[in-house]
Amino acid sequence: MTNEIINQDILNKKTEPKAEFSVLTTENEVRSVLDYIKYLPDKERVAYEIAKEHLGTSFTIEKTVGFLKWQQERIHYTETKT
Repeated sequence: MTNEIINQDILNKKTEPKAEFSVLTTENEVRSVLDYIKYLPDKERVAYEIAKEHLGTSFTIEKTVGFLKWQQERIHYTETKT
């Protein structure tokens, strides 16, 4: 299989995002990760799926640079909105 076909398979998934939650404890934390995954751009979603597949249980989305940056932007947006 070529990378293009594999990537298209990942992008064609119409299911709700699923994630392994290793360090999350509250419903808000779980919801935050699912929101992040749901709105990932296509290339980042492919990278997420590949990382999850290759790294297995050692992959923790809550510690990724992308998630941490997204989370900080949400906090900043919420603070400036109020």
